[in-house]
Amino acid sequence: MLAQDQLEYLRSISKSQYDFNEKKLAYETYGHHFNYNIAVTNANTYVIKGKPSMNTDAIAGAVKRFIDPNGIKVCGYIRIIKLTEEECILGTRRRDELDFDIPEHTYTFTRKDAEARGLLSQRAWKTMIKTMLHKSCLAALLRAFYSDII
Repeated sequence: MLAQDQLEYLRSISKSQYDFNEKKLAYETYGHHFNYNIAVTNANTYVIKGKPSMNTDAIAGAVKRFIDPNGIKVCGYIRIIKLTEEECILGTRRRDELDFDIPEHTYTFTRKDAEARGLLSQRAWKTMIKTMLHKSCLAALLRAFYSDII
């Protein structure tokens, strides 16, 4: 439940009632990842068709910061294996899997994947293909292997 001053602040930064409702939903869903700072939560979240989400950098930050109930960081590392204008391959290891000798988790996202999803016509994909391949690959990697955190 939000305090009155928080609601007033959300209203002051909203363009409409619809925008206010989306900002409120995003804050209630993800505010804990940003120490309940409304401005930071607003800068790192969005809502599409009623579903709140965090941007890729915010998801990565939440995963890298997350500490389990035993006081141990769960994410061991996230690394770039390959990054070109054609594909991105990332790898990660979870510390809570080290005792089980589970190999590095990897995820690949290619230009062909982006094309199949109709992304290549967007301005960002035309001007920053490597960055967009990396962000798409990173988001998929984190959602696949750290879904318990995000």
